Amino acid sequence: MLPFLRALAVAACLLPFAVPATAAAAPAISHAQAQAIEIGGDDDDAITPGDRIRIDEKVATSTGFSGATGTLMSPTPGVSVDAAVSPYPNTAAGGQAQNTKPFEATLAGNIPCGTLLQFTLTMNATGGSDATTFSIPTGSEGPSQPYPSAAGPQPLADATLQPGVTNAQLGVIAVGRVKRLMVTVGSLTHPRLSDLRLALVAPDGAEVVLAEAGTLSGANMTNTVFSSDASTPVTSATGPYTGEYAPAGDLGAFAGRLLSGTWALKVTDTVTGQTGTLSSWGIEASRAWCDGLPQARFTMDPPETVPQRLVKFDASTSTDEGGAITKYEWDLDGDGDYDDGSTAKVERFYPAKAKVHVRLKVTDSDGLVDIEHQVLPVTVKPVAVMSSSPTNPAPQTGDVVRLSAAGSTDGDGTVERYEWNADGNDTFEVDSQGTNYVDVTYDKSGTYTAAVRITDDSGSQATATTQVVVRNRPPTAVIDDPGVVASGRPATLSAASSSDPEDGVMTFKWDLTSAPGYETDSGTSPTVEHTFPTHGNATIGVQVTDDTGSTATDTLTFAVTRAPVVDVDATPNPVSLGEPVAFDASGSYDPDAPLAPLTIAWDLDDDGLFGESTEPAGPTAGASWATAGTRTVSVRVTDQSGVETVGTVDVLVRNMLPVGALSASPATPTTGETVQLSAVGSTDADGVIERYEWDLDGNGSVDRDTGTTPATSTSFPNHGNVTVGVRLTDDDGGIAMKTLIIAVQRADEPDPGDGGGTGGTGGTGDDGGGDTPVTPATGGGTGGGDAGTEPIAPGDGGAGGDQPPGTSPERPFGAWLGGAALQRSRQVIARGLLLSCRSEVAVWCSFTVSLSARDAKRLKLGRKAVTVAKSALPVPEGQSARKRIKLSARARRALRGANGVRLLVRAVARSGDGREVALSRVVLLRR
Repeated sequence: MLPFLRALAVAACLLPFAVPATAAAAPAISHAQAQAIEIGGDDDDAITPGDRIRIDEKVATSTGFSGATGTLMSPTPGVSVDAAVSPYPNTAAGGQAQNTKPFEATLAGNIPCGTLLQFTLTMNATGGSDATTFSIPTGSEGPSQPYPSAAGPQPLADATLQPGVTNAQLGVIAVGRVKRLMVTVGSLTHPRLSDLRLALVAPDGAEVVLAEAGTLSGANMTNTVFSSDASTPVTSATGPYTGEYAPAGDLGAFAGRLLSGTWALKVTDTVTGQTGTLSSWGIEASRAWCDGLPQARFTMDPPETVPQRLVKFDASTSTDEGGAITKYEWDLDGDGDYDDGSTAKVERFYPAKAKVHVRLKVTDSDGLVDIEHQVLPVTVKPVAVMSSSPTNPAPQTGDVVRLSAAGSTDGDGTVERYEWNADGNDTFEVDSQGTNYVDVTYDKSGTYTAAVRITDDSGSQATATTQVVVRNRPPTAVIDDPGVVASGRPATLSAASSSDPEDGVMTFKWDLTSAPGYETDSGTSPTVEHTFPTHGNATIGVQVTDDTGSTATDTLTFAVTRAPVVDVDATPNPVSLGEPVAFDASGSYDPDAPLAPLTIAWDLDDDGLFGESTEPAGPTAGASWATAGTRTVSVRVTDQSGVETVGTVDVLVRNMLPVGALSASPATPTTGETVQLSAVGSTDADGVIERYEWDLDGNGSVDRDTGTTPATSTSFPNHGNVTVGVRLTDDDGGIAMKTLIIAVQRADEPDPGDGGGTGGTGGTGDDGGGDTPVTPATGGGTGGGDAGTEPIAPGDGGAGGDQPPGTSPERPFGAWLGGAALQRSRQVIARGLLLSCRSEVAVWCSFTVSLSARDAKRLKLGRKAVTVAKSALPVPEGQSARKRIKLSARARRALRGANGVRLLVRAVARSGDGREVALSRVVLLRR
């Protein structure tokens, strides 16, 4: 990248001390001059559709400006501004300035030839902004064509007829757009021309004033030509105004407008009482040409000369794409007249020192014209000399370097202009006019070949160069304050405030330990993460290296504190539904200041937010829950240094299971006898029993559901011991099982008495969070008297007397399948279906996820139910395990955009000894 060049002491547009204090005010700018040059392309010297152009816009300012940047845009369709931003040099009030970097634009190939390209330049400078507009014509000027009016004499309307306007119309049939236009008034008579206002109106209604009322004199106009190129204003002449005159308005405003249509000479009589006659008038117009243009080219041998030497001029390289060049016209003496030669090759002596503007005009077979202009210096060539200072020692980046051409001379005149190329890029970017030195600065170190180009009063030029060695300025290393750092926790250390005067790439190495050297390399990143194992004062260092190898270092010592220690407990734990739990973090402390107060905030609802309106501050808090499950409560402890520690405690919220009571009447029925079974004595300590389900044959499955009715009846066809049971479900979803062994006698056997016993209860509870409770295997047992009437822990079998062989079931266990019943489709597709499994004993939980036949058909996955995922995970005893199960790729694609899809989840919890519990639930997917 080339260094940033800044002129400090010369060149009026760049002098910082030449800009007054008022430059901070909002700039006021206006268009001064625009120049457009074709970049590459067809080299036809004309701006035509499809060209890429370079634009230089010079503005005038009444206020002055500094720190200015111009932004260019175009509202013309088909114009794309590619390089839209350029700096402008600081400029004093009343001055003019041109963009230092060319704007560039590309023209679409379908822009009509002759279109006037419109541009807006917005100037943003210190203190504010302003904007100005300008236009650039397209096409080359074609042959001039007269269009006279065919109408005869026409009387002029007097002002008494209000509004006293005469529109003399002229029909033009032509192709293309106007490039240049003149108006001819052949004959107009009126006793007082000063009463009249003359204007030309285009077919699209655009109007240009030729003469305002009160500015003319006399009584007639004869062969009067209005041309914007004329040097004499019509207001400076007198009747009959024969010849060319500049109109009051600018006829150039018609450039780019369609030539074909009805034009009108609008004559307005402003004073009553006199009438006149318009006998003849017309226009002469050249249309814009974009194709087949001639190209005038010539060489000079030599390109500059001394007096009394012959110079040869050769235009044989001129070309015409669409035809042939038919005429060569030379202006070799710079007088503006093309009367110094009519062939492709000419010669001329120049007797004395001069600065000659040589011009060549070529005309092709279509009447199209092109002009080439060059300057021939006739003089003794000047001698350029250049030096720079300081040189010993060499300047550093950012230092002022003076480039001087003070020793330059011109043997037969004076040096009038000095142009400077400070960085060796072949562009002379600073023009100091007649000042023979310029001060610059360099942003990058290195060796630069600086150059000066001098121009004498005859236009002759010479160049000289000198080597400028610029030393690198080392970077500055700064370690930023890391704030509060706690031992055992990652701390972000930053050297982002380090800087390099050259804005080069910096690399960073760190000394973070007591060992010598910079052992940690963070590359180009100014930050590094480090954990300090112990508290106390820590000293760190950084070494910053720029892209030239120069280095700088910095060290910083700071205190490493210790984080507060959190001591939190919950009482009681586990807890029943609705029962309050007290949380206490008063045992927390700051090891650096054990007696200092701490700031304590709670997160009771596990949303990651501490100290919400429902969450108290201070060392204690309380909460209760209406649903079962494991609840996580967090506490945040902050010491006086601002260091935080978060502690958590898990609370198991469980449902108190129902306690079953079961009796039979008669207690020892005979075969076929009706037996009344009653669970009336069953209770639920923290709610009510909402459902009674009966197992009447001891096979572990429900045979009858009596809802809220705690009794039923049955009979037994066979004699022997029969196990009956009732399954109790409370209002929180907790389940308990109560069993009873009934000795059924043959009808002819004696009553054995009260030898029967009852089995134990088995049960499960809801773990909250949407888990589905599952009925465990039936507990069982035998005993004498009333054994087994007390409830037992879930999964425990009953205990009692001897039991008939084969009637003792395996110990049951409870298992639960969890996971939100409503999950987002987008998350399931991206991350998987979230499921959990909990068990009272250690199990493997195997999942199968499927779609119903209806949903599979809707998603175009088939006509039958389809499995979309399988997985398994281990579940520790008495705990819950969670997993995201990823669906098949085919299912994920089908689910994109789908809504209201139900996933059926089936699971089997299998213990190590072969016992199994089947689980299932449905998950609804929503967008």
